[in-house]
Amino acid sequence: GRVTAAVLAAGAVTALAGAPAQAATAPSNTNWTADLSTVDSNDVNVTGAGGTLTLADAAWHRTARVFAGSEGSLTTAEHKLGSPVNRVSAELTADTPQGTSVDVDVRGRTGVNDWTEWTPAGTTLKSTVSEVQVRISLHSTTDGVRP
Repeated sequence: GRVTAAVLAAGAVTALAGAPAQAATAPSNTNWTADLSTVDSNDVNVTGAGGTLTLADAAWHRTARVFAGSEGSLTTAEHKLGSPVNRVSAELTADTPQGTSVDVDVRGRTGVNDWTEWTPAGTTLKSTVSEVQVRISLHSTTDGVRP
């Protein structure tokens, strides 16, 4: 499976995850498309191409104590919003084989180097923010199976 994300601000982030996940956009800074093709040093065990995201290695284990499955995550670049918000929502549509899942979390910038905690999309942030990041996490409990 693969994930595609579209982000919608003005209080919402929309992430569409799926066989290939696809993103939606809207006018101005209210909605935007998350760039899933740019995987960098902030990201772990994911690969992106053509606007889709998937696990790079479906048998990669973060520690020796994990014997099956895999996980990975992509953190988007900061995105400035048109107006301050205290909630960023996500709509998730995914082709997730049994034993896999996709999570979308958001955080907002509260100062030069300060951020809110990562919060599940749709949950109220602890403060109003004008800049956000999105983290998409892919999980599998079975080696070789990708969300």
